[in-house]
Amino acid sequence: MRRKLRTALKRRASEQGFALPIALGMGLVMVLVGTTMVLRSQDDQVTASAQKATNRGLSAAETGITQYQSLINRNRIIAMYPRTGTFSWTSAASIPGINSTCGGGASGVTAAATTDWKNVESGDATQGQYRLVDYTYPTPGVPGANGTLTVEGRVNQSGSGNAATSTSSTATTKLVVNVPVQAGSLNTIVPGLWVKNSAITDMGSDKINGNLLINSCPPAASATTANLKDPTTQKVIANPVSFPDTPALPASYYTLTESPFGKTFPRPAIPAVPAVPATKKKPAVPEIPEVPGDVPGADGYYHYLISDLVGNGNDEITISPSKKVIFYVKGNIDLSGNPDLNKTSGNTPDQLQIYGNTYTSLSTTKYGCVPGTTLGSSCPTLTAHLNGTGTMRAFIHAPDATGSVNGGGNTNGNFVGSMWLKDWDASSGNSKIKIDASGDYSNYLGAQNIILPPLTSSTSSWQRQEVTP
Repeated sequence: MRRKLRTALKRRASEQGFALPIALGMGLVMVLVGTTMVLRSQDDQVTASAQKATNRGLSAAETGITQYQSLINRNRIIAMYPRTGTFSWTSAASIPGINSTCGGGASGVTAAATTDWKNVESGDATQGQYRLVDYTYPTPGVPGANGTLTVEGRVNQSGSGNAATSTSSTATTKLVVNVPVQAGSLNTIVPGLWVKNSAITDMGSDKINGNLLINSCPPAASATTANLKDPTTQKVIANPVSFPDTPALPASYYTLTESPFGKTFPRPAIPAVPAVPATKKKPAVPEIPEVPGDVPGADGYYHYLISDLVGNGNDEITISPSKKVIFYVKGNIDLSGNPDLNKTSGNTPDQLQIYGNTYTSLSTTKYGCVPGTTLGSSCPTLTAHLNGTGTMRAFIHAPDATGSVNGGGNTNGNFVGSMWLKDWDASSGNSKIKIDASGDYSNYLGAQNIILPPLTSSTSSWQRQEVTP
């Protein structure tokens, strides 16, 4: 009995029997550590997934910013107008000078001005969406300020197109970009040739000695600086502003029933012829009263409405020094041989301005052409050509005319001045136009209400903002 008690006491005093609890405790610790690691891994995965979604939302918003910056670049005039308002993107047709075709024109701008969600990839909503939140501009139509473009991008939305909705997993990013708007540089550039369409062919050795403007976006590949006489100082500009219409007849003008060739303008007064008393051999001759000379309009120009300006040889028109004359032409402008128009030495092109009728979307009678009249009858198909070796100092504005300058002419070209036409035909001879910078071009540039497009420089700031529900 004593021996059994001693043995039991020895076993009780030893560590035998504690291994199992220790093993169970260590296992519990390992389970806790493993669970913690799994939970941390899950948190990291959720964070990484959220970060990835945020980055994709940012990428979608950046895509939207790029799309709307492209819209502004194609229609630079809209940079000076807000998204909503009387003159705005949503009513783009009301914006003065907006082009009807470039970048979709007014209708394209209005369509893009909605705040609808658009897929980053057409037909694939899984790549994310973007939408225009707003574009604001402080003083519409006045350059020299910053426009503010706000765009949102999102991913993991439910559905497609504007009908898609956000869910708990949708990541949305808002970007706000400042767009600096400066006055356009065209206000210091005189167009040598401004063509309504883009039909400019390669002129070869015949060059335009002036700036070439083309209402095309972009212009035809052949309309390059290779057509310019001096590409270092002259430019080819794809001009996105609307091609201006010809002006209406002023309140006061003279209608010429005879040819203007061989005459001096303005027409001077014809002095009175005194009366001759009767003699035994001759009866009395009454006095012939003075014929007064032409009187300028309120703008200082002498205005004349003529049927056409078609010559057949050595036609001349003399413009008196310091006088300014405008011809409104109902029909063709076609000269050949050795014409000499505005021949007075020292005269500048602005002293003779020639406006040709326009038939495009004609809604009112202009220069004698009645709406609905068939072209080629009382509304002739208009051309504007200068052939031979003559010289012409003038400004010609004929929005439906096809023009050309053909013949040897002078070193700098037959035509000195500026032509604004529908198309240009350079296939049959020399095509030289010279710009005479000494002329006062401000009148016909300003009088046509030409809205010059602004310049948009690189964005001055790029910010992410919180998206509010």
